[in-house]
Amino acid sequence: RSKKGLVGLAVCAVIAGVIAQSLHLYMYRTLKQQVGERLLSIVATAAPELSENDIQKIHFARDMGTAEYSRIFEKLNQIRDQNENIRYVYVLRPTDQETLWQFVADADSSWELVAMQEEGMAEVDVVAPGTFYDISYPESLLKYAIPNEPFAEDDFVTDEWGTNLAAYAPIQNEGGDTIAILGVDMDVTDVLHLTNKKSSIWRWFSLFFVLFLGFMIFQFSSQEEPRLRNQSDATKLVK
Repeated sequence: RSKKGLVGLAVCAVIAGVIAQSLHLYMYRTLKQQVGERLLSIVATAAPELSENDIQKIHFARDMGTAEYSRIFEKLNQIRDQNENIRYVYVLRPTDQETLWQFVADADSSWELVAMQEEGMAEVDVVAPGTFYDISYPESLLKYAIPNEPFAEDDFVTDEWGTNLAAYAPIQNEGGDTIAILGVDMDVTDVLHLTNKKSSIWRWFSLFFVLFLGFMIFQFSSQEEPRLRNQSDATKLVK
């Protein structure tokens, strides 16, 4: 009887683990879907507002001093300022190599920031136009094709600064060809931490609930077995 009870409790523990893990995966996928949909809305709305002519004139670091770059820079910062938890906003253009793209503009890189950096007044990582960006890491979908419609990455990317999810939208010329893409990275570190915390609470709740249920079933069966045995013995005596 004790062996059966232990087996029953073990089965309940496994069930609790499966339920908890399924709940965690569901919350993780839901978060990813919600963030992805929000980012898609941002890039799909903002990309058409970037000028094809401005982008075509920016190729080198010296172009950061032009009016065309200033207009794009202001627009990228406007996108970030109007949307909470957006970490990076940038424009990339494809190159002849599938896994290499080039920066056109970045919300953290301007001619003024370059000057401040040279004078030691600011410590910033300026990404100048023409800087190559390697997209060969496994998480990026950009390595498969130049996008013709907005899309979000399939999974979060974690680095030394936190956890992000990226989305992109094509910037097209009058002929419908993609000349560049608008990229937006959202910082989901805090949101993911909160989701994991909630998931952990539900894991423990599921574990204790199923184990409690298993214990009650074990207790009930322990009490019922002698009663059923006595009934069986009484039946035999009557016969």
